[in-house]
Amino acid sequence: MPTVRVPRIDEFAREVLITVGFEKGRYGVFSPRWIPLSICDDNRKVAQMSLCLKDESDMLLLLQMDKTLMGRSNVDARMIIGAITAYQVNNNKRQKRGLHPLDAMTMPCITMVGTRPTFYLVPVTKALSDAVMSCQYPSDRTGVEM
Repeated sequence: MPTVRVPRIDEFAREVLITVGFEKGRYGVFSPRWIPLSICDDNRKVAQMSLCLKDESDMLLLLQMDKTLMGRSNVDARMIIGAITAYQVNNNKRQKRGLHPLDAMTMPCITMVGTRPTFYLVPVTKALSDAVMSCQYPSDRTGVEM
C-alpha cells in the first residue's frame, strides 16, 4: 500500500482513543488503514480510513476519516463505503472462524473537519453489501444517523 502522511488531527484522534483506554487489553488502534473492498465484482479495491479501532478478535469496531485529506466533497459517501467495507471484512472473518455471517451490522463512524468531529451510525445490511458487490442500486433505502 502507498505511504501516506498522517495529518495531525489523525494523530490527535488516535491519542485520544489510546488515552481513554482503547489500546489496552482487547482493543487496538490503527492508522492509516486500507481495508479490502469488494465492489462491482472486483475484489482488488480498497477503502482508506484514517483510523480504525479493532477488538481482540480482529473485528473492525470504529472507523474515522479526516475530511481534510480529500476536501469536503463526497466524504460522507466515502464513510458509508468504509462502513460497507468493514461489514464485508468482519463477515469474512466470521466465516473463516466457522461463524455465520451477520445479516446486519451498525458501524460507528467519525469524520473530522479540523478538530470538529461528526459522529455517524451507519447501518449496513447484507442486501446493501450485495448490491455494492454486484454493482446494483440497493432495493432498500439506508438511513444514516448523525
